[in-house]
Amino acid sequence: MADNSTTEMTMNRSGAALARRGMLAVAAAAALLSAPFAHAAPGDAPPPPPPNGLQTQQANGIDYISGGVGLDESTTLKKEAARWPLSLEFIGGERNFVADVPVKITDGRGATVFEATSQGPYMLVRLKPGHYTVHASYSGREQTRQVNVGKKGARARFDWRVR
Repeated sequence: MADNSTTEMTMNRSGAALARRGMLAVAAAAALLSAPFAHAAPGDAPPPPPPNGLQTQQANGIDYISGGVGLDESTTLKKEAARWPLSLEFIGGERNFVADVPVKITDGRGATVFEATSQGPYMLVRLKPGHYTVHASYSGREQTRQVNVGKKGARARFDWRVR
């Protein structure tokens, strides 16, 4: 029969082994959960989804959000704009806002990198840093803006109001 000190030592060793296994399991789970962001730079991590039911969408592999027809949506998109590399605003028509605006963005070589239709007067686009040309059309009239997306982001405003 083993004395109490031997039994206690055996129990402590097996408890320590279980604790190590538990820590390894936690570390493995953390590694798996962070794997999608392992190659992203700190500023490249996607922002949390926006509130008010807005959905992040993708076009040409690039994330974007558009909308802002109601007061809640427009307020949310204005706040979210600071977290996105490119913010676009579309003004015109009788109510001073427009929706269903086809948007095409080309890179410095003229290649199309993004193409989508804005659901409202605001569109936020997650572009990589670089120089781009943004083309937007409303009522058959196209406008273009040159933007330089950098660390601080870029903004472009398109205005089709008749003056």
